[in-house]
Amino acid sequence: GGSGGHLTPAMALAGYLRAEDRCFMISTRRPVDQILSAEGGALLEWETVGLQPFTPAGRWFSPFFVARQLRAAAHIRAIIGRTRPDVVVGFGGYLSAVGVVAAWSAGIPVVIHEQNVLPGQANRWLARLADTVAVSFPETVRYFLKGAAVETTGNPIRLRAGALTAEQARTELGLDADRPVLLVMGGSQGSRMINQAAVGMWRRMT
Repeated sequence: GGSGGHLTPAMALAGYLRAEDRCFMISTRRPVDQILSAEGGALLEWETVGLQPFTPAGRWFSPFFVARQLRAAAHIRAIIGRTRPDVVVGFGGYLSAVGVVAAWSAGIPVVIHEQNVLPGQANRWLARLADTVAVSFPETVRYFLKGAAVETTGNPIRLRAGALTAEQARTELGLDADRPVLLVMGGSQGSRMINQAAVGMWRRMT
């Protein structure tokens, strides 16, 4: 995705697993992926691939697009063949779909993780191939097929060394120490609506 909502929790899990054994990350070359891979590349084994979003459907009429997608899919399969993972974990999105299918076809155990309450289309489809589905919220379980191995695990978060305290953050942002602070944040498809609603509420209150 374009916001890093799939990639950030994947990085959190990779950082945790890296302390125990080898962990390899695959991402696209979209701007947010490039930024995060540059940040995490020093700590994690990481490779980017040139896969593009599958939609709109009209782009599949272009032979250049189809050829590029096939090259990217072959690249992902080659990475899986080269690294020989014990398990592949997909965090949603179009790249995850290709990686999970490649792992499944090679007989490698697959886990998928869903960050949102309402699962994305990729994860709903990939759940049929996964050995286990991990979800962030109990309410999400009902969106997957009955009989699927679904576990409520929560959403992995990254714990950074040297993070600012609340007092330091107020100082950095120039906020009054005696006034309450409200943080409004949203991601994925609802972020624009949440931001617009928060700004509208602020204007009405001030």
